[in-house]
Amino acid sequence: MPEMQTFEFKILNDDAAIEDLFEHKTHKHSAETLLQVINSSNGNITIGLEGSWGAGKSTVINMFHQDIIQKKEASLFFLFDAWAHEDEPLRRIFLESLIQTVDPDAANNDLQELQKQLSGRKKTVDVSAKKSASRLGKLLSVCAFAVPAGIAFFNKLNFDKLSFDSTNPIYWTFIIFFPLSLIFLFSPVWVLLYWSKRGDIDPLTNQRNWDFFRTESTENYTQDISEQGERTSIEFQNYFKQILGIAFKSNNYNKALIVIDNLDRVDPDQAKSIWSTLQTFFQNRSISNEIVNLQNKIWFIVPYDRDGFSAIWDKNKTETAASFLDKCFQVRVEVPQPITSNWLGYCRQSIDQSLIGWSQDSKDALLNEYSRIVAIKDSTPTPRKMRAWVNQVGMNGYKWKEKFSTKSLALYSFLHLQYSGTELKKILVENDTNKLSFSKDISLTYELAGLLFGVEKEKGAELLLKEIILSTLDELVPSTLRKLVEEHKSVFWLTWSTNWDIFFEKNNAFESGKLNHFTNYLCSEFTTDDQQLFQYMEYLLIQWKTIKASDWELNEAWEYNKTLETLISFLGNRDEDIKWLSESIKKLCVHVTSKPESIKNSDPLTELRALIDTIGYLGSTFPILAYPSLNKVQWVKWLALTRNHNIQFPEITPNLTEFSSWSVDALTNVAQIQQEDVNLLIETIPYIKNKAKWEGVINKLVDLFSTSYNQRVRDIDELYELSFALLSNFSFENLEKILKTHVHLKQTIGTEQVKNNASLYYLVALLFTEEIQTQNQFERPDIKDYWKTFSSEKISHTIQFLTKYNRLRLIARIARNPINLLALEIIKSSDHTQLFGTKSETALFIDEYDSHLNDTQQISNIINKICSMGGFNTDVQSLFKNDPILYSECSCLFLQYGDQSTQNKVTELIKNISKEEWENDLNTEKKLCHLFDYPVQLDYKFSEAFFLWLSQAIVNVDKNQKDVWNRFDKISVYLLDKEDNFNKIYKEYFLQPQDLIDDAGFQWIKEYLKNISIISPEHVAERLKVWLDQDKWDRIYWLLSKNPQKTDTGSESLVSRIITKLEKFKSEEASPEKKALNQLYAIYK
Repeated sequence: MPEMQTFEFKILNDDAAIEDLFEHKTHKHSAETLLQVINSSNGNITIGLEGSWGAGKSTVINMFHQDIIQKKEASLFFLFDAWAHEDEPLRRIFLESLIQTVDPDAANNDLQELQKQLSGRKKTVDVSAKKSASRLGKLLSVCAFAVPAGIAFFNKLNFDKLSFDSTNPIYWTFIIFFPLSLIFLFSPVWVLLYWSKRGDIDPLTNQRNWDFFRTESTENYTQDISEQGERTSIEFQNYFKQILGIAFKSNNYNKALIVIDNLDRVDPDQAKSIWSTLQTFFQNRSISNEIVNLQNKIWFIVPYDRDGFSAIWDKNKTETAASFLDKCFQVRVEVPQPITSNWLGYCRQSIDQSLIGWSQDSKDALLNEYSRIVAIKDSTPTPRKMRAWVNQVGMNGYKWKEKFSTKSLALYSFLHLQYSGTELKKILVENDTNKLSFSKDISLTYELAGLLFGVEKEKGAELLLKEIILSTLDELVPSTLRKLVEEHKSVFWLTWSTNWDIFFEKNNAFESGKLNHFTNYLCSEFTTDDQQLFQYMEYLLIQWKTIKASDWELNEAWEYNKTLETLISFLGNRDEDIKWLSESIKKLCVHVTSKPESIKNSDPLTELRALIDTIGYLGSTFPILAYPSLNKVQWVKWLALTRNHNIQFPEITPNLTEFSSWSVDALTNVAQIQQEDVNLLIETIPYIKNKAKWEGVINKLVDLFSTSYNQRVRDIDELYELSFALLSNFSFENLEKILKTHVHLKQTIGTEQVKNNASLYYLVALLFTEEIQTQNQFERPDIKDYWKTFSSEKISHTIQFLTKYNRLRLIARIARNPINLLALEIIKSSDHTQLFGTKSETALFIDEYDSHLNDTQQISNIINKICSMGGFNTDVQSLFKNDPILYSECSCLFLQYGDQSTQNKVTELIKNISKEEWENDLNTEKKLCHLFDYPVQLDYKFSEAFFLWLSQAIVNVDKNQKDVWNRFDKISVYLLDKEDNFNKIYKEYFLQPQDLIDDAGFQWIKEYLKNISIISPEHVAERLKVWLDQDKWDRIYWLLSKNPQKTDTGSESLVSRIITKLEKFKSEEASPEKKALNQLYAIYK
């Protein structure tokens, strides 16, 4: 039964220990060493106690003090903690603390008097002040004397004598004194009015100075001030000498042991200050003779951490600190770090001492986990760190009981001592395994989160993921969400919804750019398999739909097209979503085309082009629309803009109503056609695909070309280019007829001033592709000569012009005439897809080029281009299939020079040649027989056609049968049922009255007659008659080798022929002919 746990614990104090609990007693040894150093010296030395923070220096000092107490030495032991008095006047505090240590009961009057002197001083300060009237005050004071005079003047007036009757004498007293009385009586008012306009300005406030008094005089007074300042070094030295003198005298001390602790923990400036003062007593050269004896009774002990002490001077100059240590400390006692075996024991003892309510198993687990953490951190813990960790574990365990695992409590307590709550949350959010001291333990991560947030494990997981997800959504760190889903699975989706709502509450006014970036991020983090995300992607699309298309920032960097394509694809390419995107792009098009002049770079056009293409990638088609704002003027601007940035928009067309008007107007006056208007029409052709919209232009061109040359504009080559472009895109028979036949045009062309590489040359090629040299409508010599010669410039310009209108494939037909060297050279040198690609015709005429070039390497290169670029396309294959005889030489060339794929296609086409086509060819030109020079695959159709031909060849003369027999060794391979078919042929052959098979043929077919007995002796005899008449001795020899049989009735005509022949060879006894005749006579006599 598992041991019950109450999780009660006792706090381990950080007081310095009086007993060394480590196995090897390192602290005790250090304390004994320190005591030995002091006992073996005469004083006046400074001892450094070196050890890292938490290594136990205070414990060593405490043990050292206990040793002194136990030995009952008359020693003054003074411990001054510099850290405890940081930010206070350390010199004064040091002296006051020393007095309190020497006289803790405040019984020594001398020391208490010094205490009062240290605590404060008085001083008298004389302050004087002098006050006087300001300039305003002086003026008002003067006016004050004038007021009584004004009153006196006013009283002197007798108003009874005042009269307005002209008969009375003038009252001069009133006239003189009445104004004076007003001036004097209201003089303060006049001064104030003057001062408001012209008075003095206060330099501090920059305002009128209305003060009546100003301070100039001095006042003397005495003031007592209590000053709490720091002691100077000289004062410190005097007080220190007095205090120690009184202490040694009153307490009979024989030595003073002064410990300056935690000096390496205070502010570097304060540390330097106190150290500079204390060194007065550390160095003999600074001590006066009168206190030399006293100094020899003083030992200074300074515990310090080397790194912390070095930082007081300069963190980056370790040599400065080392030199200082050597100078200040005559000897250094080291407090070593506890070794592993030591600290484990100490840690176990601390756990047992503190965690009194824990089971032994839990304690063991705690120790094991702490050991693991320390091993990962590659450091040895100090006693202080161990006590702090045990206290933290005890507190956390008591708080949570068994809601969290022992491992999580141990690790969390360790981490929280190292990091603040904010730092630890950041570490958990970032999953910093180096700082967490574990990896790939999601459950432990959840527990740490619960402990950090003060909730249970499950809630902690949600809160942690909330922090992680919100942080990720704000920063959009790549691959983070995907990793979170994989690691946290269901917990992720539990908290995702809440975090999504929180995120969008903070970002409820998405701009298109930021929303684009956010959408891109989510689409890259998830796949269509993450169906939980579907509703959130829907919400994202809703957010997109709230943004006006005109507010989209058409900046290439955003790449809206990729984002929206991915988002809509994620949602399944729904029709309504694609329709929304298409409508939004339409609005963008309206916005962009309304002011083409406002577009300053290619970014908006690039983004718009990509968005339109996205509709196609999503399986729909963006409509071709006419935009009302694109009248002629705006259309010119739009075309210039797209041309300059080399971005085309065939989906955007001009206002068609406007176009119908200005396009016709451009050609109405045949005598005043403008070149720029013609160029505009040429450039507009790719955008308006409706043939009917060009009818007006065609009619005007027909009128133009039907007009006499002296009544119309001339020397505008663009008119011929316009005609070429229109005929290349549409079928206009009326225009084509006029161009080919009208006499007025013929006359006009004869008078045109044609420039180099004129469009006229290409228009002729379009109208008379294979009759350029024979046509008589365009009779100018330069037109025909243009195609007879070539140069790199002509090749380049011709390819450029014909490619522009997708008519480069014309070259394939023009090159059929060997006179047209320009076309043939283009075939040889170009590798353009229109010539050799999937819509080209070049493969149809490869046999003709072969005869023109008479160069196997050149024809091989041409065929390689056709094969590699898809020129042996389905249309070509269809023509090869429909007329295999016509294209038989082409098939041979492809079998000879083509790649394996093309050879396979040709072989398949040959295999499918019909029986009738084989029979037709065998009975005529036998062109297909050339195919047997290459490996082919044939079936019964050829075999049956061959035997049909052969059966006819033995009846009717075939003068070209040698073409068959010359290749019969290869042909015979493809013949089926040879024995049966040849036996039938032999029977027919011997039945025929004539032998029409030539010698080459007989040499082949005789091999298939194994048994002459299938032929009746009568038919054999008849055939012998023919052979004897035609002197076919090789056939007679062959027949004799087959042992022919005599006919039952005999053949007198045959015997007569034999006798006649014998008479002819009578003198040639040894000739093979005579021998053969003798054998025949013996058989048939």
